[in-house]
Amino acid sequence: MRVRAGRRTIEVELSPPETMRAAGRADPIRRVDDWVRERIAAPHPELGRSGDVCPFVAASFNNDGLRYAVVPGDDLSAATVTAVVASLGTHFDHVRRQSSRPHLQTFITLFPGMTDEALTPIILSVHHTLKDSFVRAHRMLGEFMPDYESPGIHNPHFRPLTSPVPLLVIRSMVANDSIFLDSHDDWLREHSRLSTTGRPHQRAGTLS
Repeated sequence: MRVRAGRRTIEVELSPPETMRAAGRADPIRRVDDWVRERIAAPHPELGRSGDVCPFVAASFNNDGLRYAVVPGDDLSAATVTAVVASLGTHFDHVRRQSSRPHLQTFITLFPGMTDEALTPIILSVHHTLKDSFVRAHRMLGEFMPDYESPGIHNPHFRPLTSPVPLLVIRSMVANDSIFLDSHDDWLREHSRLSTTGRPHQRAGTLS
């Protein structure tokens, strides 16, 4: 898909995991795909509960709802990435409106041309900037990065948001996401509206 970001036009590749693997995509895309399969969509002994680390992503992966959004460029700014991710959020809404399982749609957004050092502060900035608008659209926006110290909910020594490279995950808000939204009353109010708007409100387990 083509995205306008200021004066730039960026071609974002949006494909399912099997297409990426069949094309022989190299690092970091292959490493992220292995991470999704082997860590996020799988149990972990340090998780502190039974089930997969992220049951939502596991269900999305197993039901053909997962897409990798690959954003090219080795000089992306926070403003550019913010514009790209905001556009991906709008496209995400279109995708889930067309889906028979809207609650299982997930975009994992990757920036393979950027170094971890340059991308990490951008990911944090974009997450902070867009989180409120995403919640109001009944989407979740998650930030992941190497050595991320955000603790798990069920085991504070577990680090569920650690990933091979910095990335952002866009997914539908589901019934038990209130645990991630309780720091803002407005976010909890948006979450409570899910059951009356006809938007996705399925239970898919709890991350970490």
